[in-house]
Amino acid sequence: AIVHVDVDHLRRYNDQYGQPRGDRILKALSQFLQARLREDDLIGRLSDGDEFVIALTATAEQALAVGRRLVTSLRRSDRDGQLDGLRVSISAGAAAWPKHGTSARHVLDAARLATRLAKARGRGQCLLAEGPPPATEYEEEVRDTL
Repeated sequence: AIVHVDVDHLRRYNDQYGQPRGDRILKALSQFLQARLREDDLIGRLSDGDEFVIALTATAEQALAVGRRLVTSLRRSDRDGQLDGLRVSISAGAAAWPKHGTSARHVLDAARLATRLAKARGRGQCLLAEGPPPATEYEEEVRDTL
């Protein structure tokens, strides 16, 4: 299963306080998340953005529970949701194989879509993917030629 985590309003922090402060927020969030995961769970940052991916052995519903726990844990932490001295929230999406896709890429895409939906619905929450992500144009083209 995958839990996709995105920092809410990181661009605003970067614009207001500078990129180095945003980088410190990401580093602090990484440590915060890692401290709340199981030893066997894997966490990584996607490219150079504000997204994290957590891979875990879990059902979709268990991944959703983990994502919700992380969102709530940050909000209720002894830091009062603060990372590097700034109040920060996260949004997340959860998805699992094979319910939300037949490849790692599809499951990640489904989790990312769920995160976008969480942001659209007010941020600071974790949602479960609603189904497999829509096929890309390339996948549709390949399927049509078969």
